[in-house]
Amino acid sequence: MHEITEGLERLPTQIAYDQHVDFFVMGRHKDVSRGSVSGLGVIIERSDGGKAKPIAAASDTTESTHYRALLTGVLSSLEWAAINCNQGTLKCIHSSEEAIYLHLPKGIKKWVTEPERQNRKLLAKIDALLDSILNVNFKRLRVDDPRYLEAKKLAEGAADRRASQSVTSNEAWKLEPEHPEFDADTEMLRRNALAKDP
Repeated sequence: MHEITEGLERLPTQIAYDQHVDFFVMGRHKDVSRGSVSGLGVIIERSDGGKAKPIAAASDTTESTHYRALLTGVLSSLEWAAINCNQGTLKCIHSSEEAIYLHLPKGIKKWVTEPERQNRKLLAKIDALLDSILNVNFKRLRVDDPRYLEAKKLAEGAADRRASQSVTSNEAWKLEPEHPEFDADTEMLRRNALAKDP
């Protein structure tokens, strides 16, 4: 079982087949004195207007890389969809990285058969979910899209918080239940909206 799975949000009812869900995935990586730290951020938007908690997690194992953070974001998005979406619900994963939106959908079937392929086990989990979940597609996320900045802030915040720990936790991916920077931005937008209210 993937490390983040247990902490993912469970909605009271599955999202209907005639709706769609968009996942905006970001991975960040930074070198620190004790090694390396990666963070991931996923913003989730539902077409039915319902709320969805963003996903943020960090890792400081020796395998922590930018690409692995991106793949883990994709895997977490697919797992969220498997839990919360009807099979007919359209699911779209957005990434600014060609490795995800362009090469992953085309190359994954070949990659999982290559014994020396880096991240092969992680790719195999993604491949299995792509086989079992219907209506998944991938799209390019433009850097001027507000969701790009939101997901980037989540990923960087998760990586920064893990990097600030004085010792290596050596945890593969620890899901963050709270996202202070996301909540602060949401509160600021809410206050701005109220201030403009006549």
